Amino acid sequence: MKTLIVFLIFIFPFSLFSQLNETWLQQSSFVFVGEVNEINNTTVKGVRNQGIPVIIEVSKVELKPDAVSIPKSNLVTVILNKNSEVQRGNTYRFYGLGYIFGNELALTEVGHETPKDFQNDIRQTKKDLMIKEHLKKANLIAVGKVLEIRTPKNGRMEYDSEHNPEWKEAIVVLENILRGPQAEKIIIRFPSSIDVAWYKVPKLKENQEVLFIAKTDKMISGLKEGVIEGKTINTYVLTDEMDVMERDEISRIEGLLKQ
Repeated sequence: MKTLIVFLIFIFPFSLFSQLNETWLQQSSFVFVGEVNEINNTTVKGVRNQGIPVIIEVSKVELKPDAVSIPKSNLVTVILNKNSEVQRGNTYRFYGLGYIFGNELALTEVGHETPKDFQNDIRQTKKDLMIKEHLKKANLIAVGKVLEIRTPKNGRMEYDSEHNPEWKEAIVVLENILRGPQAEKIIIRFPSSIDVAWYKVPKLKENQEVLFIAKTDKMISGLKEGVIEGKTINTYVLTDEMDVMERDEISRIEGLLKQ
């Protein structure tokens, strides 16, 4: 039995493009450029009652889920909002969400643009939007060098779970601080476990020099404060794959912070 999944797309007026483009991208899992082949027709049965279906011949895929493939025909059904307007033979960039997958593909629209509005490198734009949201939540944004990795000696470090994070802490010397304490050394904790719950979180190593984008450790690891050379200090914790980046990303991060 074939499994079908459909994507529906709701369009906003083109005049709102400059305000809403980033919103469309944040909401979408699928972005592609294509020509309107047919209006009020579909490659997937049973979607006409969802809205106005159009058949798009895809010429360029800019963003999609890894598990999804474009049909060999390059024809995709897009369900338009009742306020949407497209012209047969014209090319647009469509932003969409998943609705039906299978031998044929149907999308629900988040928005569409005309060629004059097209931007370059949609994947990088999407990544930058995710990073900007991540930066808003960070208490520490700084380049640092890991001097030492050790096991915390106090606090609630054992979990009654198969997903024990196995917390470790790194002593880090800060070099370039964009946000955070004006301190020479800090403690950053991270889960050393490669369990499915933690494997994406970066694992630190001695002498590693990276850019940290981390939150304050408010008992996330079971500890709140840490000790360096007999001095009690606040600590930070890694919980997300974006918490650590290459140190040469610092210039791009500075630019995103200014935005």
